[in-house]
Amino acid sequence: MKHSCMALSLLIALTWILPPRIYAEVGDLAHLVNLAMQHNPSLQAAEAEWERISHGILPAKSLDDPVLSLSFLNYPVDSPRFNRTPMTGNEIRLSQKLPFPGKLALRGKIQEQKGLWQKSLFDEKKLQLIRQVKDAYYRYLLQERTLAILDKNRALLDGLVRTLEAQYATGRGTQQQVFMAQQQLGDIMNRIQAEQQKQATVYAEIETLTATREPVITVPDDLPPAKAALPDVASANTLANDQRPMMTAYQALIDQYRHEKRLAVLDEKPDFSLWVGYRFRDGGEMDAVNGADFISAGVSFNLPLNRKKRRAGQAAAASGIRQATAALASYRDQVHFNIFEALRKMELARQQQQLYEFALLPQARQTWQAAINSFQVGKTNYQTTLEMLLQLSNRELAYQQFIIDFYRSQVWYEYETGKGLQRTLKGES
Repeated sequence: MKHSCMALSLLIALTWILPPRIYAEVGDLAHLVNLAMQHNPSLQAAEAEWERISHGILPAKSLDDPVLSLSFLNYPVDSPRFNRTPMTGNEIRLSQKLPFPGKLALRGKIQEQKGLWQKSLFDEKKLQLIRQVKDAYYRYLLQERTLAILDKNRALLDGLVRTLEAQYATGRGTQQQVFMAQQQLGDIMNRIQAEQQKQATVYAEIETLTATREPVITVPDDLPPAKAALPDVASANTLANDQRPMMTAYQALIDQYRHEKRLAVLDEKPDFSLWVGYRFRDGGEMDAVNGADFISAGVSFNLPLNRKKRRAGQAAAASGIRQATAALASYRDQVHFNIFEALRKMELARQQQQLYEFALLPQARQTWQAAINSFQVGKTNYQTTLEMLLQLSNRELAYQQFIIDFYRSQVWYEYETGKGLQRTLKGES
């Protein structure tokens, strides 16, 4: 029977030989965010798109290039000579198309609003990326703390198993107790292995977000518990209205459609072209002015006769204004709701964290210490001692979960209010 117990202990020991956890030596959260800002390809694509749209502002508000033309006029078909008739000549003409006053400026403003929309999308992408990196960092930290707690409890359980084996060897314990303890030890080591795989997945996510191979991560010794008062919802909503990039984006879209509507109204007015020409002549037998050169000038207008086309453009722009205005209102409502939820979760996590810190955790530690002391002198059975250890383990894990939940909810709050982007621009983590 002793041999079977030793074999089971050896099997558990072999199960404990697991791949090392992915863990970096140095680095911090701000460093990870900076890596993502510098190297993330989707962010670089958004920036390039913003630059592409911005480069279109100057062409949109600039006049078309002038047109220079050369004409060979009125050459006789039977004898194509330059000086045979007074009508023959060669002409150089310069023309410039001019839109109706106000159209050019509106086209420039439309393109500017498109650029502002794209710039806001770029800022929103940065804000999203900051949240993703920070959230992944805190999930990585939670896995690290979970593994530390499980490893400590594994050591405690291992000591419990050794005590049971010693009691069994002296006849004061049963084989069933030893087997149950060893089985529980195997379960906790399987849990550790599963948590290591979760941590590896989070680390791979950080690699993808930062577009960096094997980024370094510092795991702090401790995170300060949440003590300060939370912001009120009204102030947070005002902050979001002022700082959230997508609020600016939707307003830019509304202004773009307003300019498009004004331009559609002006499209009912005619554009015109100015031209000047100089005709070179060499005279002829019947030329009254003996081959003098001619100069010409003129103006031409387009005729905006298709009124239905232009009214359709005005209606499309008006629909765009309504759509963008409704989208902004819906987006603002959703952001305000998310802010309320983020603050609610922060408060809930803080309350639970304080409950565990000042009541449940001290109670579980005292109960465990009393149970293990009694077990060592034979006053408490194994099952009760194991239950106290598992209760302590679960409360320690829950406490760390609530701490991380608070920080993750805070990251969510900073994302919804746009505060995360402002802190990053100021160099804060």
